Amino acid sequence: MFRWLAAVSINLRKDDIEPYLEDILNPIYRELEVATTYKDSNLKALAQEVLDLIKGLVGREKVSRAYANLQQTATEMRETRKRKKALEAVADPAKSARKKLKKNLAKKETRKRKLDSRKPERKLKAPRMQEH
Repeated sequence: MFRWLAAVSINLRKDDIEPYLEDILNPIYRELEVATTYKDSNLKALAQEVLDLIKGLVGREKVSRAYANLQQTATEMRETRKRKKALEAVADPAKSARKKLKKNLAKKETRKRKLDSRKPERKLKAPRMQEH
């Protein structure tokens, strides 16, 4: 996708890119800034190259302004989600507790699945039968 963004940016004129600058920079921003457990250094380097290319085409100031807008939007979205979650915990504690339980059960199942994939012999053991 980054190569495609670079190709489109090169083929368009400076004036044609500017209205779509935030849309073009959004995936680049996500790759460079958003913390995830999966990081590909090659992909990150490619995203940085495309960002530098776009800075050269459009101008450092305009790209920096659009990038700052993306950062501000992302921060506002995170804060909105955080406030909504806190408000829900106060307004409907039972629903909040159910969500927490559901999330923790999902984490527990994920841990089991990962452990089973690392230790296949664990799956071979038969579950204990309970007598009534």
